[in-house]
Amino acid sequence: MFEKCILDNLDDLNEKWIEKRLLDGCNCTIIRDINLLMTLHCESFPFEHGVAVQVFYFFIFTAIIVLALCGNFTVLWIVLCHERMRTVTNYYLLNLAISDATISIFNTGFSWSYNFYYVWKFGSTYCAISNMMGIAPICSSVFTMIVMSIDRYMAIVHPLKRRLGHRATVTAIICIWFLAFLCGLPAILASKQEVNFFIGEDGQVFVDPVCLADNFPDGNALTSQMFKMLVLMPQ
Repeated sequence: MFEKCILDNLDDLNEKWIEKRLLDGCNCTIIRDINLLMTLHCESFPFEHGVAVQVFYFFIFTAIIVLALCGNFTVLWIVLCHERMRTVTNYYLLNLAISDATISIFNTGFSWSYNFYYVWKFGSTYCAISNMMGIAPICSSVFTMIVMSIDRYMAIVHPLKRRLGHRATVTAIICIWFLAFLCGLPAILASKQEVNFFIGEDGQVFVDPVCLADNFPDGNALTSQMFKMLVLMPQ
């Protein structure tokens, strides 16, 4: 009776297949339960913002991006275009500006769209890049401030010792970014684009691709965290 509702291959699951099954007399609940589809939801797409919320999101994210880019590119211009400003400390400030501008360009704008529509429109490849760029620049900022603190400590406590020169500072910044990208690497490896389908009472199918970062080998992020807390830490 329900042979037409059975999905032969999970890769065949798409909007056209669902619409065809609905025309064949299968309802959403049967399709979902008989095929054990966790990504099929028998309800209308629930995430829709009102006009006021949309306007709020637009102005907030636009202000964040514009202010971040203007401020950080001003720092870049001051340090790079004025030779007397190229000091060791200013190189670290330059790296902080690069980190902040990077996350504004490669992550914040895309997160805005995602929070605005709850639909990931940028593909699986950029899903991984965006997840990584939400981590690496932050780690770079933290590592840079750590190195700056060490540099200030050495300058105050050991004023007669030789400080890092420009070349050593650039090398330190390269190492900072290397470590930052290592911290962001798990986000790339665990990223995936998952497609959810919502079927409303009118039979309309809404396709909702989402960008996730929980494709861990041992389960999702919560499972991994619980394992570390309950099993590894007591050891």
